[in-house]
Amino acid sequence: MMLRMFRGVWRGGLLAGAILLVTATAASAQTPGNGFGPGPFNDAPPAGGGVGLMVTDRIQDRDQLLSNLRLQECDPRFLGVTSGGLWHMYTPGAPDWVNRNFPTELAAGSPFYVACSGARPDIRLDESDSGTAVTVDVGDRVRVVLESNASTGFTWVVASAPAAAVLVPVGEPFYVASTSGLVGAAGYQVFDYQAVAAGSTSVALSYLRTFESVPPASTWSVGVTVR
Repeated sequence: MMLRMFRGVWRGGLLAGAILLVTATAASAQTPGNGFGPGPFNDAPPAGGGVGLMVTDRIQDRDQLLSNLRLQECDPRFLGVTSGGLWHMYTPGAPDWVNRNFPTELAAGSPFYVACSGARPDIRLDESDSGTAVTVDVGDRVRVVLESNASTGFTWVVASAPAAAVLVPVGEPFYVASTSGLVGAAGYQVFDYQAVAAGSTSVALSYLRTFESVPPASTWSVGVTVR
């Protein structure tokens, strides 16, 4: 019955496979919080891979919901919601026609399915790691999470990119707004990298207003050795 209902929304093989995955793993174990709060939803997502049923605890913009899930170490493969008695899916990177029926905003209390890939950062760095050095293995993913407040006009920018032969960026940096609900509250900026070959390099970031010609308000850097 469930598959018959979904077939009316999208007949693609990917969706059929996704529904089977939901049926098989809806009870998958969830991971505890990772120090950045539970996010704007009822529990931690199934960050180690699998599918979970979650509920928003406030009005959520779709793109910020995706960013919050990524901050919680869930790389979303798809989201699923019901509307008008039908299921609608959102698949990041899919053509517009696939995602066109997915709402751009979810009301508070909206249930949604999320499927997370098994990919997770191997090491996470924050403000306290500035000025230190870390050692990682080839293939490891490095995530830098720094507090940032977009409402002030400040943003973290790459001051010195790591050597591309050693450490490469994964996707684009993204911003996660505060989950406190307070106007002007700080959020986080996230930079992801992957170690691709042995060697030594560094990552350096500056916190500044890009439209001002003044020294940065803050700097952050870390040395990285890949073995």
